[in-house]
Parts: sequence; structure tokens; C-alpha cells
Amino acid sequence: MRSVLLATVAVAAAFAAATAAQALPNQLVSNATASVSGGCGSCGHSQNQTDSTVPSLTSTASDAGAGGSFGHADVTTTYGTQHVKASAFWAASDPGPDVQTLAFSEYDENFAPGVLVTGFYNLNFLISGTLSAQPTFGPGSGAALLWDFEDLTHPGTLSSGTFIPGAGITPLSMTIPVPVGDAASLRVEFEAFAFAGDRFSGQTLSADFSHTVHTYIDAVNGGPDVIGQSGHDYATPTAASGAAEPAAWALMLIGFGALGSALRRPRRPETACA
Repeated sequence: MRSVLLATVAVAAAFAAATAAQALPNQLVSNATASVSGGCGSCGHSQNQTDSTVPSLTSTASDAGAGGSFGHADVTTTYGTQHVKASAFWAASDPGPDVQTLAFSEYDENFAPGVLVTGFYNLNFLISGTLSAQPTFGPGSGAALLWDFEDLTHPGTLSSGTFIPGAGITPLSMTIPVPVGDAASLRVEFEAFAFAGDRFSGQTLSADFSHTVHTYIDAVNGGPDVIGQSGHDYATPTAASGAAEPAAWALMLIGFGALGSALRRPRRPETACA
């Protein structure tokens, strides 16, 4: 467990350092990974994509064991919107010890000087979806949102953090001061993961946040819509307003973040099940 937690800290540090060091190019990232270990050895399937020339990326991955266990992950990423779903099922008849799935989405968006209008901006992450009931043992399933908003003209972090969503509509609203005329960069990562093993007695676990994650940016004082260099309009509709969920979810960060970081480690090349 200690090594997993250290890996989580390292991933977070690398995330912040990579964003603060330079302006990331506008790009979309989607990564769907499903793995059923045991039975046929170690069978893993993943679809990883990174592109700066398209408006949307979709990735999917599935894997199945000899005894009926299976994992499936779906990811769709556009600027300002992320859809992720991960599910895992372990069958008692399968000799394999566990099923792991990860649905990971990221977008990096730059804003030219003057686009962010005047002084203060609201960022709203509107999240809804379902999580399976947590099992008695093991981490089960979950999701985590990470964001990093950087000033590129006067290098520095305007806002960054990690958010653990709960079921239902979960707006997270922030007001962030941005110097007038400065360029800025926003990086948002969203992941869902599910893990099932023999101790779960054939239980299906899932983290479903399909079609539910949206990022909005509002200029206050009657400013115009905020439009990124990709052309995406980040205007916030009325439906995105609402109070943030209790901060108690932060207590779930260590468990969810550790499993998510572990699942994101580089995997061995894909092998086919016989």
C-alpha cells in the first residue's frame, strides 16, 4: 500500500510540474484499459489515443477470462466534456484472481491573452453518474477529477485540485482571479476505475459517469463567453448552478487516488487469450 501511495504523490507532482513548466498544446487524451489476470496468463487490452487535430476522441477496451470474468471501459473526450465508464465482473468459476478496468480522459486547453476578459472567473465542473455499492473488502470502484489552471503570461498556478464525485448532480464552483490580459491554460483529467476479485464473490462493480462531466468558465461583471483556442465555448448554462457537495469526500481521496494511479501505470504489451 505504501508504494501505491508514493506513486500517487509522484503522479500528482508530475502533473503539476508538467503543466506549470510550459504551455501544453491543445490536445485530447483518452485511455480505456481492461485486464483479466490469471487463467490465460495475463491478458490485457487497452486503447490509448492523443490528438490535437480532432474535436473528439473515443476509446473502448474489453477483456474476458476463461471462466466468465470480464472487464470493460469506455471513454469519450472533447474540450470541456468528458465521459468515462468502467465496469468489472469476477466469476466464481474463473481461476483468475482479479479484474481491473480504467477509463481515463484528459483535455488541455489554452486561452489567448484577452479572452478571459476581466479579473475574476467562475469554473464549474458539473458531474453526475452512478457508483456501485462499495464491497466489504477491497477498493471496488470510484472516480476522481484533477484540474490545473495556469497563468502563462506570469507563470504560476491560478487553481489546482482533486475532486472525488458522488452520485447525482455534483456542481463544483470556484471563483478564480486572473490578471487582465494574461494568457491561461486549463488541464482537466477525469478517471473512473473498477476492480473485482475472488473476495467479491461474483459481484459486478462499476463506476459510470457517461455523458455527465462538463467544465464551464464564466466571466463575471457581464463579460462575454469564454472561448478556448480550440474554439470550444465554455459558457455556463443555468443548469450548472448549485452548491458544491460536502468537503467530506476529500477523505476518499487516498483510497481512490491510489487505485487510479496504480491502474494508470504502464502495462505490458497486449497479449491475446488462447
